[in-house]
Amino acid sequence: MKIKKVRLQNYRQYYGVNEIDLTTNSEENIILIGGKNGYGKTNLLLAFVWCLYGDRISKTDSLFRKQIHKDGNYPKFLKNTLNWDAKKEGQVEYSVEIEFQDLNLPDSFNQEASSCRIKRSVNTETLEEDLLVSIPNHNNGLFKEEEDKINFINDYLIPLDATKFVFFDAEKIAQMAELSTREEGELMNDALGNILGLDIYENLVEDLRLYSDNLKKEGATGNIRDQIIDAESTIKLKSANIEKHEKRIAELEETITDLENKIDQYNEFINDRVGTKDSIEAVNKLHERKSKLEAEINDAEERFGEIAEIIPFGLVSNLIEETVAHLNKQESIELKNKEENSIENKAERFVEKLFNKPEFPPSEDMSFSAKSFYAEKAKKVVKSVFANDNEEEASLKFYHDLTNSDQQLIEDTYNLIQGNIDKSFKVHTKDLIALNNELNEVNSKIRQFESEAADDEVITYRDRKLRASNQIEKHNKEIGVAENEIKKMEDDIKQLKKNKKILLKKSALSKKRQKEIDIIEAYIDLLNDFIVQEKKEKSERLSNNILDELRVLMHKLANRDTDLISDVSVNPLPDNEGLKIELFDSEGKKFRKESLSEGEKQLYISSLIKALLNEAIQNFPIVIDTPLGRLDEEHIRNILEYFYPNLADQVILMTTSSEIPPARKKIIEDQIAASYLLMNKNNQTSFKQGYFGNYEN
Repeated sequence: MKIKKVRLQNYRQYYGVNEIDLTTNSEENIILIGGKNGYGKTNLLLAFVWCLYGDRISKTDSLFRKQIHKDGNYPKFLKNTLNWDAKKEGQVEYSVEIEFQDLNLPDSFNQEASSCRIKRSVNTETLEEDLLVSIPNHNNGLFKEEEDKINFINDYLIPLDATKFVFFDAEKIAQMAELSTREEGELMNDALGNILGLDIYENLVEDLRLYSDNLKKEGATGNIRDQIIDAESTIKLKSANIEKHEKRIAELEETITDLENKIDQYNEFINDRVGTKDSIEAVNKLHERKSKLEAEINDAEERFGEIAEIIPFGLVSNLIEETVAHLNKQESIELKNKEENSIENKAERFVEKLFNKPEFPPSEDMSFSAKSFYAEKAKKVVKSVFANDNEEEASLKFYHDLTNSDQQLIEDTYNLIQGNIDKSFKVHTKDLIALNNELNEVNSKIRQFESEAADDEVITYRDRKLRASNQIEKHNKEIGVAENEIKKMEDDIKQLKKNKKILLKKSALSKKRQKEIDIIEAYIDLLNDFIVQEKKEKSERLSNNILDELRVLMHKLANRDTDLISDVSVNPLPDNEGLKIELFDSEGKKFRKESLSEGEKQLYISSLIKALLNEAIQNFPIVIDTPLGRLDEEHIRNILEYFYPNLADQVILMTTSSEIPPARKKIIEDQIAASYLLMNKNNQTSFKQGYFGNYEN
């Protein structure tokens, strides 16, 4: 499958009709689209996704979901997408059209059909949205129902959940390396289902499970049924709240972007008005150092707070030490008493066996007084031989009546503060004082610079810059709170679903209904076993493919003496919840993905995507914004030379001149089918044949 053409009409920056030919061939599989920031690369990426999925775009990936949320909601997004100049002229419609070729369609459409057109258009006055699906020489009346069109796109073009692997910002995919095991499992489930073709079976399992649950729900009565309905209502409510939080996060991120742009403008104004280039660089370094110091002070205060929690124990450390010594002495005495009691008991048994048990001397009997004498003597001898030679411990004035756990707690507290609290307190205090002293010195230098070089306007803009920075910090904290709330609600929903499942099992069912459910669940078990087996087989191939790709892309892996990653393990998670990917170093130890640099994370996820695409049931066109992200020079050459030319039959790269300048373009020159440049005049973007420094008028 390939994208032949895309046609934009009055879509965002693209005024009027703008069409671009994306045809590639077996030898030349790369389309290069260059453009400055703000010229419409990200909106072009968004155009592909919006054309295919419409209002379902919020279910594709966070990158596109944020684009919707920053406008407020989907209807506002539709209104704001109309080109501004077209709107001023009184036009009310815009559209995006994609033409696909080399499709593998079933014979039911047309034996010769291998292409189709997808066109989505909007009237911004009525907000009526029209989706057209057209196949040459085919009765397109079959696509009158919206659901039929959606199913065609999902079944025969690009599945909704596969968008994150087909249309993506390469710089942002590094975030995938920071996912939790559960999140990574869900991500891999999407990949396995939609790219590797297991979604058909998983959807069937889901439909069967839903049908089974509905049958059980019908059999529920009274309080059980009320609890099931309540759980379903709560799940819907929490899901709606999650969407609200996501919308708020998108709004805050957009506000932060605007504030950062304003700060850049303030800096530009300040730099133009204040001092020489050297002095500007000096004060900028001071501000950078100030920010770092403030962050270090925050960390130091947190560490100091942790130490401060045990300071009260340190103040009474002598008493705790005396208590520990008392407990040890008490334990020693108790142990010695037990030993003495044991020896005494043994001596009694010894004497009993010696004098009162056969055998006795044959000739004469010993008198009672003689027996008593030797019995007492025997006890003393046994005690003197076996008793502890140490001097007897002095008696304690009192005994602590504590449980074993209480004693252990006191000892643990003593061990924690012994010898460490004073040292740690002094070290942390010294660090905090040193950091604050340096911060005061830096602030003093900044004030001195400002007093010598700044006029009233500069001071005003510095104040605005400071307020903007404070607002950014405030918004970031709010985003953190919202993200935590989302995580909590997601966990709540998961638990609610488990509770609902338990409640459904309590339903009272007739024999006929129970038999029907048993048959359904037997099919579910059979399908799940099949899916697990398929995932196991694909996991083994993915392990090898990911490692192979990593070895090609990461130059650190080329040196066997310093292997960064020497092995990759991909294994299915329990309950069919996806796959778990683990990396191992040359010593066989697990390698934390979080410890990779941002560039290495991008390469790891790129390797994962390539390995998945190698297993895909069909070829997908890949459209990538910011293809080189944060890679260093050596990684850039590797990814240009070995990755993108072999990633897919069609790879569309949207880049800036700093990412792929003409010199780097030469690395992939032989694989480029066509190059285009986004030109922007009067805020109107258009496509031009060519590339940076060389294009056709």
